This record gives sequence, structure tokens and C-alpha cells, in this order.
Amino acid sequence: MPIYEYECSVCKHQIEVLQKVSDLPLQVCEHCGAAESLTKVISKNTFQLSGGGWAKDLYGGVGGKNNK
Repeated sequence: MPIYEYECSVCKHQIEVLQKVSDLPLQVCEHCGAAESLTKVISKNTFQLSGGGWAKDLYGGVGGKNNK
């Protein structure tokens, strides 16, 4: 399950919530109690490609086998 971050537009409090993709987004701030004040925050992810494969071979990018 992904972790979603929310920020309250009233008090600017941020929370992280473990939710299913199919769950409805949160709407009430747990810190100040304001209704319909939470918005999802787009944050930096930790996804990283490692090892061999297209990331190391530049498959489809500059310097690959198809770009001469």
C-alpha cells in the first residue's frame, strides 16, 4: 500500500497516511478539525533503478545503440 501525504490548507499541518489506492481521500484535518481542507501533496519518491538493464545501457536515450 502506498503512503500518501496530505496538507491542511487552514493550519498547514502535514500527515502521512498508509492507504489503499481504492480508498477515498481524507477530508478532515486531524490537527485542527477543519472539514474539506486536506489536499494530497506531491512529494519526492524513493524509486531507484539499480543494477544492469535499460537504466545502465541508456536504452532508448542519448548514447544508446540506436543513436548513431
